[in-house]
Amino acid sequence: GPLGGSILGRHLTFEPRVLLGRQLGESRVVTSMIDISDGLSRDLSHICEESHVGAILQESQIPIHDDARRLSERDGVHPLIHAFNDGEDHELLFTASASPKLDGSVLQPIRIGTISEGNKTYLDHGDGRLMLIEPRGWEHLL
Repeated sequence: GPLGGSILGRHLTFEPRVLLGRQLGESRVVTSMIDISDGLSRDLSHICEESHVGAILQESQIPIHDDARRLSERDGVHPLIHAFNDGEDHELLFTASASPKLDGSVLQPIRIGTISEGNKTYLDHGDGRLMLIEPRGWEHLL
């Protein structure tokens, strides 16, 4: 689902994706999954670190919530940055070996990128430029 700007109140009224998570798990093609509570960039880094891989995200595929756009008007931070780093979105982020078949589900996954070799995450602007994405968002105390 769309990401960013949950601090405007959506973080208090989210709908847990429990059924979708179960369907994805039962699909047998999902290889990792996490709830986006610390921000897309931070939670993707958790998946990548644990799996010893990197990722390339497609800028045009990142779903940006209208709340991120509204927040951007107030704080001057680009909506895409809010989508990457704001927490409490509570959407599911997962990797899969193929597109999961979700019969009867009204929610369909959005492919935002691919897993890559290495240990870095990049944003593909669609014009050949890759930008390194540093994990930001909520960082738990160790």
